[in-house]
Amino acid sequence: MALKPKMANSVKVDDHGYALATLTDITFLDSDESEYEREQFLFDFLAEGTKKPINLKLWTGTIINAERYENGKNKDYSKLTRLCLQLGLINEPDLKQAYRDGKDIDLDLDSLKGLKVRFKLLKQAKTRNLSQIDLNTLEPIKEPVKETK
Repeated sequence: MALKPKMANSVKVDDHGYALATLTDITFLDSDESEYEREQFLFDFLAEGTKKPINLKLWTGTIINAERYENGKNKDYSKLTRLCLQLGLINEPDLKQAYRDGKDIDLDLDSLKGLKVRFKLLKQAKTRNLSQIDLNTLEPIKEPVKETK
């Protein structure tokens, strides 16, 4: 019997480097009921793959914050804040105003379930076999996107 390698299943991207996915589920992970040190949200995305769909997972904290933090060479919001901004759940002026006023923001994360999105993948040498969503490129798809070849 001949030994034959198989082609890897990778996240499918268009000519502009964008991948398409659907946000299929959001789970609250309680620190008391799991091995995690603090409460988290787990966002499950189902992306188009070159051979079959691929599950991508994104873990965030549970706090929205108007402060920016050091993130490598840049300053950026927390993952959850960036995700909410990118997907249009809140805008920066409202975020900053709520922060100044010390008010909570009424956001319904469950409303994102089933949302079709596009994004680019992070390029990291250490995790070259792991596809990760670049949150700064994440955006909702409001109308059908024609596939570019």
